[in-house]
Amino acid sequence: MQSPTSTGAPRRRVRQKRALAASPTAAAVTVTSAPVTSEGHGASPGGAAVDLDTAAAVTVTSEPVTSEGHGASPGGAAVGLDRHEENRAVARERGLWNLFQWPRRVIRKYIQYVKECKEAGDNFRLTRQAADRIRSTQPDDVAGSTGPQSQSVDDDALLGLHNRLAATTISTAFSGIDTPATAFLMLQHAVGCELGLSPEDIEKPRNYFAIEWYGNSQQELLVHPHAAEHVFADISDFWNTAVSEKLDGILTENLVDQVLLPLIQKGKATRTTAYCLKHGCECEEDGKTYMFFLCWSSMRLRLQEPMILQENVSSFPTRLLQQVLGAVYFVQECILNPCHFGFPVVRERKWVLLRHRYKTGAFSSPMNLFTSMFAQAKQECTRTGIPAWDVYFAGKPEDMYQELLWACSRPESKAKTTSGCCKFQSLAEFLQAYHTDFESVKDEFFRSLTDAETRFLVDYRVLAPGMAYSLNQNPESFANKSSPEQLQTLIRNGGILWSDFHGRFLLAKEALMAQGMPVYADMLTQGVSMCSFSQPENIREHIPFARSSHVGQAGNGMHSMTAGLCLLYAVTQVTQRGPEGMSPVMADLAHSLMSEFL
Repeated sequence: MQSPTSTGAPRRRVRQKRALAASPTAAAVTVTSAPVTSEGHGASPGGAAVDLDTAAAVTVTSEPVTSEGHGASPGGAAVGLDRHEENRAVARERGLWNLFQWPRRVIRKYIQYVKECKEAGDNFRLTRQAADRIRSTQPDDVAGSTGPQSQSVDDDALLGLHNRLAATTISTAFSGIDTPATAFLMLQHAVGCELGLSPEDIEKPRNYFAIEWYGNSQQELLVHPHAAEHVFADISDFWNTAVSEKLDGILTENLVDQVLLPLIQKGKATRTTAYCLKHGCECEEDGKTYMFFLCWSSMRLRLQEPMILQENVSSFPTRLLQQVLGAVYFVQECILNPCHFGFPVVRERKWVLLRHRYKTGAFSSPMNLFTSMFAQAKQECTRTGIPAWDVYFAGKPEDMYQELLWACSRPESKAKTTSGCCKFQSLAEFLQAYHTDFESVKDEFFRSLTDAETRFLVDYRVLAPGMAYSLNQNPESFANKSSPEQLQTLIRNGGILWSDFHGRFLLAKEALMAQGMPVYADMLTQGVSMCSFSQPENIREHIPFARSSHVGQAGNGMHSMTAGLCLLYAVTQVTQRGPEGMSPVMADLAHSLMSEFL
């Protein structure tokens, strides 16, 4: 597909240099994420579909600079807090800002990789030695150029990546709040910053469709700053009518392998239209749990995307993908965890990339080797005993008050059963206490807990004082707690995650930040909205606050950095082969394959 029409001098300058930085043949990618069960475990491998004509995703921001030329904190400390709290607030916001510079660091290391490959003349094939060398290089060192020739290589690589990203079409399924689109925007913005482009001059990829069954997540998809053109509510709507009518019988008689799987492998079990929430009518997408997986797989075989990127729990059996899609796709996988890339939170997930046997060329380098270039040492607990995950407790006082009201209003809350309401009757009263008597705020957060949560908290304190605890888990049977260096994995039904260090629970927006979501645009992304939660109030005014929903969306979602790394890999390490790039024999095979499925 063609890129959107460009305007503005910066973009014209980019296009004038495309002859120097011509991108490889466009690649198409489908990114998928598993739905999560109520227990927080991966259910099916369905997920975010990303159909890339040329590249992956990009969005980042540059660090604000003070008049002295030093990096500035993205936000000031709360006025009126004591000096110790003020210093912690400044350090917390600076640390959070640095975490959300991950796209800029990734892009700079990617440029270093391109330069090393050009010098070695090895056609972008990555060696273990080169990956180790690039990983040990500081991003600021990578950013500097040593001469005109080096700068030319940087510009060419950046422009090539810019072109790939701009020509991308993405689509998602089971992405929840569309982390792939957010990661894409963040990577794109990073490339734009490196090229000196303003946010208005950065071309966005086409976000064609999204499939999402949770109502609250559907609302977030509709207000995303790069919202999908079509939003479908139920993937089961894509079953062909004949299959849909017989599906219950197929399941009852246990005939999935004998009847349904052959239809799926031929791409004939699903159709391309379903009811669209955005338009209120049947729309076409271009392009129990096991049934959702099979439906998703059938759609992939029908659409024949050049690449599929799938995210699931680390124990997900990749053989299922191989069994259903292996005739058409080569499969490669790796395990990624944001704590290996500098984020103080655990979320180990398996990422699988499937590339089309006829539409794409060979992988330039292994997926695990490529992503290892961007690894960072884990965050350490400071000498003063401040946990590394303190950085996430940077929520705004207004959000804190809103969630305190929610906690106090619960029927079994001690605040509800003793006085019937929250101690602070207005936001102004809360802010006064927040700035002058924060201990009273902490006391009220403690009073907002239920008796069961309080009992669990007492037991957790004995087991691991000063850590973060999941208060819906009995520590005597299953202690779900943090370490000083890492916050525990967030899950959909996580309930109250209490930090004994902070004397309060993790806010919903803080949980989203732990997943790499830039929910505060003014604090994290220079005012550029890159997810639905950072959209202006006039856009979100019809979406009521629902803490449990937002916490569930955080626990059910991908981490933006690991998603971004895999998108970057798909875009830069696999090229699409058009018919002109195939041998006559391969072209005949591809034509035969397309005829059989379509």
